[in-house]
Amino acid sequence: MSLGRWPLARTTPAATPAPSCRRAPAMASSLRRIGEQSQPTGGDGPRADFKPGAVGRATSLSPGGDGSSTGLLPRSAANLASSCNNTLLRELSKDRSGRPQSEAREVWGAHYVRATPAKVPDPKVVITSQALADILRLDVKDPEFAAVFSGNLVPQGFAPWATVYGCHHYGMWAGQLGDGRAMSLGEVPFAEAAVRSSATPNVRPPYGFVCGWDGLEETDMGNALEKPVRPVASTTTGKVSQKSPASLELQLKGAGVTPFSRGFDGKAVMRSTIREFLASEHMAALGVPTTRCLSVCATGEVITRPWYQTDSDGSRDGTRRADGPISAFPPNRLVRESGAVGCRIAPSFLRFAQLELFHKRGEDVMLLALAEHVLHREFPWLHQRMAEIDEAERNNKLGRMTQRAAVFKDMLGEVARRQGVLVAEWLRVGYVQGNMNSDNTLLGGRTLDYGPFGFVDAFVPTWTPFTSDYERKFGFLRQPSAAALNVKVLAASIAGLIFAEFRIYEVGHEEVGYGSEEETAEELVEYASRVFTISFSSQYTSNCRRKLGLGQAAPPESELKQLDTLWNELLELLAASSCDYTMFFWKLSDAATSVCDSLVAGNASGEAEVDELILTKMAETLSGCSYTGEGPGDDAQPDRWLGWLRKYRAALVESAASEASRIDDESMTLVESQRKQLRLNIEDMRTVNPRYILRSFMAQQVIEHVEAGNYEPLRRLHELLSDPYTEQSSSSSCQAFQNDSEIDGQSTPSGDPLGRRKSNDTETDRDSLTDLGAMYRSWQGLTPAAFRDQPGVAFYS
Repeated sequence: MSLGRWPLARTTPAATPAPSCRRAPAMASSLRRIGEQSQPTGGDGPRADFKPGAVGRATSLSPGGDGSSTGLLPRSAANLASSCNNTLLRELSKDRSGRPQSEAREVWGAHYVRATPAKVPDPKVVITSQALADILRLDVKDPEFAAVFSGNLVPQGFAPWATVYGCHHYGMWAGQLGDGRAMSLGEVPFAEAAVRSSATPNVRPPYGFVCGWDGLEETDMGNALEKPVRPVASTTTGKVSQKSPASLELQLKGAGVTPFSRGFDGKAVMRSTIREFLASEHMAALGVPTTRCLSVCATGEVITRPWYQTDSDGSRDGTRRADGPISAFPPNRLVRESGAVGCRIAPSFLRFAQLELFHKRGEDVMLLALAEHVLHREFPWLHQRMAEIDEAERNNKLGRMTQRAAVFKDMLGEVARRQGVLVAEWLRVGYVQGNMNSDNTLLGGRTLDYGPFGFVDAFVPTWTPFTSDYERKFGFLRQPSAAALNVKVLAASIAGLIFAEFRIYEVGHEEVGYGSEEETAEELVEYASRVFTISFSSQYTSNCRRKLGLGQAAPPESELKQLDTLWNELLELLAASSCDYTMFFWKLSDAATSVCDSLVAGNASGEAEVDELILTKMAETLSGCSYTGEGPGDDAQPDRWLGWLRKYRAALVESAASEASRIDDESMTLVESQRKQLRLNIEDMRTVNPRYILRSFMAQQVIEHVEAGNYEPLRRLHELLSDPYTEQSSSSSCQAFQNDSEIDGQSTPSGDPLGRRKSNDTETDRDSLTDLGAMYRSWQGLTPAAFRDQPGVAFYS
């Protein structure tokens, strides 16, 4: 079986230097830079004669808004708006054509257009992320909250805009796209958003970070590539480091038409907005770098969307194939859905496809201004280095150009590194992005645009929820290849950026020791690909070891080979047995506990005969993970499972023994050290293998309740997914959900807002999940059969 897998890291890589891309040594850095044009202020963007060098450097990050430097009190939406600095409007170019916002068109000579959100008839708050509101010090009970975050009211300080960008679809250029239904409101300084004092211990970024990559320690690229990264931030202690982003950008999705709406209405429906809210906050809780979602507001509108035909048995068109659900036809009928607006947040929404667009168009000044803005927003330590170069090389144009080019190459390396870590984290939690075009890929390395996304239930290597991806190019284990291709395409644009600066400053590439632009692009593509591969492989290998409970220490080459074999045999078994990806790995830690309990003096080394009773107990612990009853411990368990469990048990013992040998504690015997280390490894398994993931049927259940006016199931699901590594089946929240007198006995709406009929599935009919207690209990197990034959998500939602 071809699993489309990437190899595990074979060895710890040596530091990877950036390619020189030059034919001559760098010029001396002690000379001074050329004079530079000052950057204009206000919201008009750079002048036509703008020369790079000072973007964003005067921006203040001091707390403000309500005049408080400690962030003790929550503030209104208007107060939040007043603290915005909106650097994008000051540093980049605005469309000055004077043409109407509703006119679909190509936008040249500008990075953004100013936009006004469409008014909606009846805005109401459906749900908010209190954790994210606390970070922003925002009062979600503000009477104007619904008006502001539905787009009906734009307080002073917010200045809505929509950006233009392009799109590469699996390496093929698709032309201009842009924010077709998204409008950014403003940028809140990150130092203010993340502020924390001892008087407000609960006002802190949850889950270890706000959006991921919020303040990593300074490290050189080589060391960063060697060591697996947990994308957490210094903001867990409320501190803002030199690597913290400049701001947090607030953006409305579903706010109305822009010049980039391509004939669509610019609106969003409740279904897709709730899915994005739940997924964004869930991914943050999982520890995966992501954009966040502050709120969902109903608009009171009815939106028409294409959807799937209903078959005579009540299911949607399409059949379940061996490699996952696929629709026999695209959505082929119109349905009426409730309108909604979501507010999402990230340090920036700057995408690969923005740099690519201006490179493709040959708009050199626009490309260079955008690149400096990217440095300012996402890579402030590189931005600071650029400022130091400009100062030191003021009177040395050639030296300045050479060193600035090196900074842009370092930016490419950091982008590639983050992409490698991000995709490895997706595979860790079973996430499938669905659409991995370059317009859905952030330069900051965070998950964006939760459209046709999904989490793997029954393990299928190429599974995708995206019904438009017939070739499954973006399938689960093919995501690393798709991301690597995006990085390669971006590398060519960075080569174009370097040569754009040469043209602006009228410097010949030979003067600074460079070959042609094509030669430079080839070198940068090779460099970025190498960085991505090393970063991904290192993180992926570490994740595989930790998911299996084999520890965090970098293993020797011999153990890597064993891990490679063990891991890939497991993937083949999971696929052949139709095992649930999440549930299997969650239960695997219990199976590993059985091994830990069996460690006694007689078999501590792992060389004694394997105790068949322990293997049987391990298999029984893993029972119930298969959708076909062919998993470990099931009645139809294949013999191969016991063979794999035997190898796994040996690997657990050997890895624990290897790590235990480094424990310096003379009071402990070898067996005691081994058991202690194995317990630590099992505890670590619980931090990388989630108990809960956002299964599509969970979202659909709460969406139907919301459509009927009952928001409580949505809040309960959000609460469940905010603590995904903890067993909650017997929690007080679960009991309250099942027993709450205010909601107990309410039924799932009998009328389907999507116009679909209930399934007649006899094993697990949707009618059996009508009361809320039964619905909550269904969230504790595998995906019910009645929901597993549905196709994926329509492209335009």
